[in-house]
Amino acid sequence: MLTTFINTITKGDVAGLQHKLLHSTCWSQHLHKAYGAGQIKNRLICLFQQFGKCTIEESFELKSDNEHIICLSIKPEKAQSSVHYILWLETNGQVIKSIDAMLDTMKLDCINKHSKKTILNTLPTPDAFILHDYDQQNHLQCELATPTNIANISDKLASLIDAWWSIWSAAQLSKIDSIYEKQAKIILSGHKDVCQPSALFEFVMNKYAHLSRIFCQIEKVIVDKGQVAVKWYLDGDENGKRIRVPYVSILSFKEGKINQDITIADLCAHKKRYPESDLYRHC
Repeated sequence: MLTTFINTITKGDVAGLQHKLLHSTCWSQHLHKAYGAGQIKNRLICLFQQFGKCTIEESFELKSDNEHIICLSIKPEKAQSSVHYILWLETNGQVIKSIDAMLDTMKLDCINKHSKKTILNTLPTPDAFILHDYDQQNHLQCELATPTNIANISDKLASLIDAWWSIWSAAQLSKIDSIYEKQAKIILSGHKDVCQPSALFEFVMNKYAHLSRIFCQIEKVIVDKGQVAVKWYLDGDENGKRIRVPYVSILSFKEGKINQDITIADLCAHKKRYPESDLYRHC
């Protein structure tokens, strides 16, 4: 799968990828779901338009049962740095049932030196955010799920992962210094350069300062080869309007601490769904 996606993105090999798709395959990206060969081909054309000629600077993958996560660091030919693109696949190893892709569009926009309006015009119209009448935050029946409730995580990593989750879900910012290496490599959406732990402190603090009734929810957790991938979302009220931001985080570890954290969201798609939002004005 990894080679297939690399060839598609860097060489424009559409047929090689389409051979692995079902008629019913869903490709979710930019807060929009595409179905079928026609819509998915249009999605690929949009990718080619966004990246242009490019190379892969780094790639790795995580696997668990019928799920496969691919993380690519992609450098457009005319750019000075790379951007992360994460694909979360539901697959049996032969064909792909669904693709949930996360691209750091704000950084891509920055390194390509486009105006924000230009990249917004390349994105599809986001699907409507459906807000259910039943508000989980107001009707909690038990404690919120942590990563160790969802995945089989070794005792060695369990407390570390749950401490990481408490930073986002409970603003437990004091955990940052104790669980990250001092020189940890942190990738956050909207930041052009690699961040230090102090930048993570400010990033999370700004979200809690800007939003009210924040609620973080884990969707999936995958553990493989000493790395952990978490698909999750952040809900909150912004100026009286409920918003949701999906995230994907991939954590790597060394000597009992986090030495790499890739946490990205599609911030340009967020802006297209919520034009009045200024949640990421600090980025």
